[in-house]
Amino acid sequence: KPRVQNLAGKNVIAGKDMSLASISTGEASRMPFRAFEYGVDTGIQPTMTAKRDGQEERKIVWNSGNNIISKDGEWTYDISMGAGPSDNAAIGRKNAKNQSEFWHRDGSKGEEIVQGLDGLMKVTSWFTSGLLAGKVRRVDSGHGTYKYTYDDHGRLLRVVRPSGVVDKVKYINVPTMRASNVVKVQELFDAQRVCTLLDNLGRVQARFDYASGAYHTFTYNQDGYATLENEVYVNDPPEWARIASISQ
Repeated sequence: KPRVQNLAGKNVIAGKDMSLASISTGEASRMPFRAFEYGVDTGIQPTMTAKRDGQEERKIVWNSGNNIISKDGEWTYDISMGAGPSDNAAIGRKNAKNQSEFWHRDGSKGEEIVQGLDGLMKVTSWFTSGLLAGKVRRVDSGHGTYKYTYDDHGRLLRVVRPSGVVDKVKYINVPTMRASNVVKVQELFDAQRVCTLLDNLGRVQARFDYASGAYHTFTYNQDGYATLENEVYVNDPPEWARIASISQ
């Protein structure tokens, strides 16, 4: 593997280092033979070519000065390192069709910028301190802007859609057989109302859709992962959803 150094402003091959050359497995395995070749490009920047069964699969070029990738296959990269520990690198890349993508996340500023191949940019911003730290405050994209409002407990209250229509959320204390649970009632933009039963940890225990009658219940394993326990369609809402509806 060539060791590239910059001397007097010019890249030169200063020596060679040991590196992985190939991966092979026994005859009984169906894994293809993999080989790795190292070299330099015309600008004397280090390269690595990965081959599968003798056919070139991927070629990577990187900057010897900062060890940042500059090319990977058909993609050419433009990467700028972040200013601090919470500021990720800004990564832009362009392919042979002149299509580009971009991603940057700045945790200290509370902002993430994403641009896809369609050219549309999406900017998500969130609160960086206090009770609402980490919660989304607005999303701007080619489809418009979504704005989010929370209550004094950090719970979502309103979502203003690009059209100006508002999704509303209410929280109602409803006694159940298990305990005094909180019911989250969402009034969506199409006048649909969805009721969600939350436990004292804020996890979803059940969800009822007033329009369709869909009733879902959930359980959680010891690691906290949810599993859909039951899905039925009922004519009448469960007791907790009925009480929540009356309490609004």
